[in-house]
Amino acid sequence: MPENPLPNLIVIGAMKCGTSSLHYNLNLHPEIAMTREKELHFFSHESKWERGTSWYRSQFPTGSTWRGESSPSYTRAPDDRTAARMCHVVPGARLVYIVRNPIERIISHYVQNVSNGTERRSIGKVVSDSETSDYLLRSRYHFQLSQFLRHFPESQIHVLTLEDLHKDPDTAMAGIFRFLDVDDGFSSPEFSVVRHKSSDKGKKNRAGRLLKRLSNTKAARLVPTDTRMRLGSLLYKPFSKKMERPEIDPKIRQDLQAYLEEDIAKLEDQTGLDLGHWRV
Repeated sequence: MPENPLPNLIVIGAMKCGTSSLHYNLNLHPEIAMTREKELHFFSHESKWERGTSWYRSQFPTGSTWRGESSPSYTRAPDDRTAARMCHVVPGARLVYIVRNPIERIISHYVQNVSNGTERRSIGKVVSDSETSDYLLRSRYHFQLSQFLRHFPESQIHVLTLEDLHKDPDTAMAGIFRFLDVDDGFSSPEFSVVRHKSSDKGKKNRAGRLLKRLSNTKAARLVPTDTRMRLGSLLYKPFSKKMERPEIDPKIRQDLQAYLEEDIAKLEDQTGLDLGHWRV
């Protein structure tokens, strides 16, 4: 029996930038089939990489023009190992990178970690600790993109912003469909649904954290990602305390903006995107 085909479409991130909504929206198109389990982490997690390409192939459906997955961990690297692996296995793949205001991404990342019980520091401490912290590294979008540009031609990478996806989802999705050479006239009212919002998260108690761990078991991952997220939000609610979105001290925000400015400017030059609204 022939092996399943490898993917030819990969959403490479970024974390907390709408990859769940994007994964779901892409899967709505009749010429695109995204994986049931959204985040495979094949190229970035050693335990997944060691399973080999046969396991990776088995995750993808057959019979579609485009077969894809979405793993935000692909753009969290301090080097280009993930990109090099990807290029070795699927050199012809098209890559989609969705980004957002980098400071807002950091805040959403922080909220998620506090919700899951993996972060106990203040938001001010988090962004002041180190330039090499995971929070800052994932928000350096041009730095992350540059890892892939060492291995893939620019023509195989499409970059968009979460702000554009929210403002005009039909236009944003049409841009991706043109990039993939599929019917860009396809539309759905589902495009405007925001999935996996940070504002819906609460700080989980011990029981809530246990439920979260159970939701990541192999058996639970047999349930489609979007369905599991909806069920999870209902199950966690009785075991979570509502969180207020944290505010970053204006001076710290100013310093953070200054630190990220060079990366933002490089991303604008590379992609032609107007990111002026990130500087407000």
